[in-house]
Amino acid sequence: MLAGLVTWLKLQSFWRSRAEFYEELAAAYAANEALRDFLNEELRISMTPATANGSRAAALRIMRSRLAGGESVRLSTIIGPALPPADSMMLAAVDDAKDKPALLRSIAQAVREQKLLRSLVLQKSVPPMLLLPGAFGFAYIMATQSLPVIVKIAPAAVWETGLNGYVRAFATFLSDHGFTTLVCVVAIAMAFSRALPRWIGRWRSRLESVSPGTALLLFPVCPFLVPLSIFRDVQVGLLFSALAVMLRSGRTLTDALTTIRRNAQPWMRWHLRKVLQHLETNPTEYRQAFSRGLMSPVLLSRLSSQMRTNPNFDAVLVRLGLEGSVEVRKVVERQMSVINAVLLSVGGAVIVFMMVGQLNISQSLTEELSPAKQMQRIQQRPSS
Repeated sequence: MLAGLVTWLKLQSFWRSRAEFYEELAAAYAANEALRDFLNEELRISMTPATANGSRAAALRIMRSRLAGGESVRLSTIIGPALPPADSMMLAAVDDAKDKPALLRSIAQAVREQKLLRSLVLQKSVPPMLLLPGAFGFAYIMATQSLPVIVKIAPAAVWETGLNGYVRAFATFLSDHGFTTLVCVVAIAMAFSRALPRWIGRWRSRLESVSPGTALLLFPVCPFLVPLSIFRDVQVGLLFSALAVMLRSGRTLTDALTTIRRNAQPWMRWHLRKVLQHLETNPTEYRQAFSRGLMSPVLLSRLSSQMRTNPNFDAVLVRLGLEGSVEVRKVVERQMSVINAVLLSVGGAVIVFMMVGQLNISQSLTEELSPAKQMQRIQQRPSS
């Protein structure tokens, strides 16, 4: 496990730039350069001090060792172990392709589209992920350092106003249960992220059937609906990229879906099984096969529109794989923008609530401790 983790860390930089590797490999095939010579020369370049690249060299060593071991003559088996598992379903199409350079360039383009999609999600996630911990950290410091001092010296009248009482109750909760709550939230988020590609079944279908617009409206009370929708759109974008590559290599739709299903995660395998089952009994009902929960209404509508003007369904899927990523990015960007706004509003509201509450408590404390208020309180005491 440790050796595998070290290798994975070494390959991260190479994976981020693997689109260039696919294009260089395509150029080598176009020039009729032997794969062994290509790997040896690229490894030499990666190890030369002036052009050193440790991550790329590590990947090339893995490829060269697979080639030298003679375990397989298939390109996907030789270079696949040094590349992300998500690429394996596209690489499987290269071995049977007549025009390998063109197909490798298609893979490079698909990888770039996938990178743009993931970068979009990450870009929209960073601001709230930075603000929220800072907001609750600020609130926690005020709750454990500032307010306890005020509570010790403040008379009961300070807490009689609504805002002051709410701030004190919130501060008490943060002080007593803040760390436990944080641990629970992080644990739930990690468990949910891990379950996204694995959780299947009737309830998953029901939750995914909620329209993206409704999911956005319900985000404050059901925040898990939008991530489910975004995950589905991202995975469908990756699926269409892989289908475009495999169909252009001459694979049939059923063969391409079967190959992708074999290398996919449980959630994608579950959906593709339903698609394949429908096509097995109804070979020409393409739209119905892909409308059994795999695609969002927006993408399904786009698929239906293109099928109406193009009777060749394989060509429609190839076009969606090449152009549909733009539509997927628009849908994901719209959803992530709403999530971003909601989370930033929550973080900002916590900061404003605590700051305004602190000022209001200080003002109430000043009024209660003023000489005039003290004299009034003495006068109101019953005489003995």
